[in-house]
Amino acid sequence: MIIKFWGVRGSLPTPLTPREIEKKIREVLLAATADDVKDDQSVDRFIEKLPFDKRSTYGGNTPCVQIIPSDNKRFIVDAGSGIRELGIHFLDTPMGQGKGEVHLFLSHTHWDHIQGFPFFAPAFIPGNQLSVYNDKDQYRTFSDQQNARYFPVPLEYMRSKMVFRRIQPGQIFHVGETEICTLEMYHPGTSLAYRFTDKDCTFVYASDSEFNMRPRSEVREFEEFVSGADGMVFDSQFTFSESHEKVTWGHSSATIGVDVAVAAGVKRLLLFHHAPSYSDEKLTQLWKLAIKYKNLVAPRSDLEIITTYDGLEIDI
Repeated sequence: MIIKFWGVRGSLPTPLTPREIEKKIREVLLAATADDVKDDQSVDRFIEKLPFDKRSTYGGNTPCVQIIPSDNKRFIVDAGSGIRELGIHFLDTPMGQGKGEVHLFLSHTHWDHIQGFPFFAPAFIPGNQLSVYNDKDQYRTFSDQQNARYFPVPLEYMRSKMVFRRIQPGQIFHVGETEICTLEMYHPGTSLAYRFTDKDCTFVYASDSEFNMRPRSEVREFEEFVSGADGMVFDSQFTFSESHEKVTWGHSSATIGVDVAVAAGVKRLLLFHHAPSYSDEKLTQLWKLAIKYKNLVAPRSDLEIITTYDGLEIDI
């Protein structure tokens, strides 16, 4: 199972500012020596040695994750602004000729998780099939988002065959060879976590969830839901202190993610839904703190902690 991230920010799109780009360039130039820039090969080696937050960026698109199971079905979780670029990528597949099928799983319909859908090009192509999954009937939500008051292109202009499939929390169902289960999470208006199992591989998407003030029984239920997962996307929008200051906001922290992942035997913790106010440097610092915390509380754990970024691809 391959997981590719097309959007990892929470709340709203957050592109790099000109000042942030200039800062990166300045820091890189000051770190370089004459030997680092004498030819193409030395430049490549120099760039590879730079910290990720200096040579690249975690990105600014809101949530959109692509899943490629063993039978090559096209799965997408959430339709934040990252889905626009994914849609362009799909145009080089049979979807560009109206001969494709996509399964879109929505955690919930807060704006940052659906705002990219009106720009999803394959949905405009006749012949394509698009199934949208959620625990509520979301046709009205999608239609309202493209009401003329907010957006000039109505949902009806999307000529693909679109089906809105209502599922229930806890329901187990199959799409192709993949088994899928959901769990209702604590978030304003609620959200769904998804567990995808393809043969012996399991991936969990659990964004927009809060645990600080939840009963131990609910935390235990979540630990059982994610138990043994090869990869778990986890909402880490807040620092640990912020998660206690912003109770009922519906988000969590990397620290809580570590606790859950260690208790549940998760192999990879994928930090996600980054705060729009966090710089690349800040996200790297939080990643290092999460690793330090894991080493303190569970030094024998093999848990791998990864901060997700736009374009990250993982074969789990």
